[in-house]
Amino acid sequence: MERSVGIQLYMTRDYLGSENEIAETLQRISDIGYDGVELCNFLMRREEVQFWKTNMDRFNLNTLAIHEVFEDM
Repeated sequence: MERSVGIQLYMTRDYLGSENEIAETLQRISDIGYDGVELCNFLMRREEVQFWKTNMDRFNLNTLAIHEVFEDM
């Protein structure tokens, strides 16, 4: 069975202040060798969904988990 290794975006929250910082952080995560991330909805707004998808695809990262309040999903 193939396994994926990911990182929580919450751990990088101090580096997600702007679109440029987000892209740089995702690139670094990919460069380190992670396969994907755990997204945290409270770090994103709905209008940013396409931006996140574009950059996740750009850096070959998968969504491995999501950190969300169950009632908010």
